[in-house]
Amino acid sequence: LEFRRVLFRSTYQTSLHHYSGSAQHHRAEVHFKIGNLYMRLGDVENALGAYEASYQIQPNSMELLANMGSALRQLGRLEEAHTTYMRAADLAPNNPHLLYAIGDLLYARGNVEAATETIALAFAKGLENRTAYDSFLALLRAQGRDREADAWEKKRLLEP
Repeated sequence: LEFRRVLFRSTYQTSLHHYSGSAQHHRAEVHFKIGNLYMRLGDVENALGAYEASYQIQPNSMELLANMGSALRQLGRLEEAHTTYMRAADLAPNNPHLLYAIGDLLYARGNVEAATETIALAFAKGLENRTAYDSFLALLRAQGRDREADAWEKKRLLEP
């Protein structure tokens, strides 16, 4: 009888812990989705608040950190955006969309060379965005790197 009580209590506590974790994850997801809705509405301040609420519950989400970085960037909080993007990059170092966002932020902060290299890495990792690609080529040409821009264009034309 005592063995059954211990087993039941252990199973109950394990189940309770599992449910509590699921509920926490669900709340983080709800805050994240609310943040995304605010971003679509152009309400960046409230989006950031929702993302921060999600972060308090689940801080190891690359997508959440990337979206927080984007909100911070739009609010002009470039240093915080950079720190947040770098935390996201620690979780997903080869994500081409995140690499592009970091490169774009580096450009906004005036670090043109690092921006160019990071954006080039984003394309090398598989980023497919024609507008971003055209901006990247213009960035190369503005730096007098015409041959490099020509090589990127040629490579793009040869890809299926």
